[in-house]
This record gives sequence, C-alpha cells and structure tokens, in this order.
Amino acid sequence: MLSILKAHLNKLNELKLLLEKEKSALINLDEEALMGIVHLKSEKVKEIDEIESNRMETFGEDSFQSFVKENKEAVNLIDRIKQVVHEIQELQEMNLLLTQQAMDYNSTLMTLVQKALKKSTQTYGYNGKIKSANLGAKGSLDKSV
Repeated sequence: MLSILKAHLNKLNELKLLLEKEKSALINLDEEALMGIVHLKSEKVKEIDEIESNRMETFGEDSFQSFVKENKEAVNLIDRIKQVVHEIQELQEMNLLLTQQAMDYNSTLMTLVQKALKKSTQTYGYNGKIKSANLGAKGSLDKSV
C-alpha cells in the first residue's frame, strides 16, 4: 500500500513540474515547448489514473481507509499528496489565466491589424487629384492608372 502511495506522490510531483514548465512556456510564449508539454501532461495524467485504479482494485476504499488509520507513514504520504494536489490546482488555474491572457492579446492584436488594414489612404488619381483608396485585406493599393 505504501508503495502505491509513494508512486502516486511521485507522479503528482512529476505533473507539478510539467505545470511549472508550462507556466514558464506560457510566459515566454514558447509554442514549441507548450506542444510537447501538453502531450507529456496527458501521459502523466493517464499514469496517475492507472495508479489510482490499481489502488482501488487492490485494496478498495474501505480497506484503504482502515490501513491509513493504522499507519502513520501512510497518513504523512496522504497529507503530502493533498498538498501537491493543491499546488497542482493552483498551477492549473495560473496556466489557464495565462492562456486566456495570451488569447485575449492575440485577439486584440488581430483586431488592431484588421482596423489598420481597413483604414483609407489618400492617393493621387489618374487625373492628378487626391482621392481615398481603401487598402482592403491585401494591404496593397490599386495600381491601375
């Protein structure tokens, strides 16, 4: 039972490290690193689920509760697991906020670029008079004269 709890704690710590790397990649706008981290996180969550599933199959909930009551080391491991889970939740919330911020930034930037492209520009017409020309989506002027 202790080996399962230790394995669970180790995998949770590994997930926490991945979330810290993800936070750094989000702050530094490192898309390549983010793609790799997302894959690794998915794999780590599967491993954690397998450990939990094995624990439930091996001991069941009632057996687990009685074991924990009788074993100080198990109580300490569970307390550490709870602490790491709390830290993981905080990191996930932070990463979600950073992701949302990056998406908002990109959306605002795209809106500004689109507005800039739609602005009219003054050019000379074929008769030599100043006229307005819409740059449109291509961002180029009509060169037919």
